[in-house]
Amino acid sequence: MKKYKLMIILFHFSILVIGQNEYKGSIIFKKKVEVQINKNLTDLSEIEDNERTKQLIEDLEKLNYILKVNNNITEFKLVETLPIDDSGVKIAKLIGGGNGIYFKDILKKINLHKKEAFGNLYLIKISSDSIKWQLTSESKYILNFKCFKAISNRKIETRRGPEIQEIEAWYTPEININSGPIGFGGLPGLILELRRGKFIFYAVKISHDLPIKEIIMPNKGKTITQKEFDQIAKSMFQNRG
Repeated sequence: MKKYKLMIILFHFSILVIGQNEYKGSIIFKKKVEVQINKNLTDLSEIEDNERTKQLIEDLEKLNYILKVNNNITEFKLVETLPIDDSGVKIAKLIGGGNGIYFKDILKKINLHKKEAFGNLYLIKISSDSIKWQLTSESKYILNFKCFKAISNRKIETRRGPEIQEIEAWYTPEININSGPIGFGGLPGLILELRRGKFIFYAVKISHDLPIKEIIMPNKGKTITQKEFDQIAKSMFQNRG
């Protein structure tokens, strides 16, 4: 009887390992912002702010991001299909995250953000997997996959100084991949929706039939931690006044 139970445990474990190691596919994400549009304004400056907000919402809708999964390596980046001279789209790309390319080696627990900034190419070591998630029983369906809600918060550096940022993720255990948009992971399933502050990345399409080429972890660029990069950015902004 003990031997029989051990075989069942090993069988289930092997299914999880196969699910984690042999999954290949791509997920298309979009980005949006949670804001309220007030339609009953009379002050000219407030009306102008409203119009800029409306334009931002429209520009964000033009962006598409793709998460490629090839076994234990994932890559998340913007799909470059829009004219680069569109100033509104440029702003939409920069705010809310998603600028650069996010690489993740799940087995080796390497999480890198490849990003050009301040005239240099950086490989920023991010530690999103170390976030302490609070798992909840709240669930909903995204693209026909049952997803569960997880919440957390973390301290981040902003131009105004350190702030606490709220994070909400919806992950599906049906796709046993420890990854998600903009380098996030650390949950028992693939993240199909991520809210960080007011910005939300949400999956709109999952493809398993497209061939996914081998994803190579980058090695060119200055390797630094997120804290070190934040200090560089803070110094640059202070020097610019």
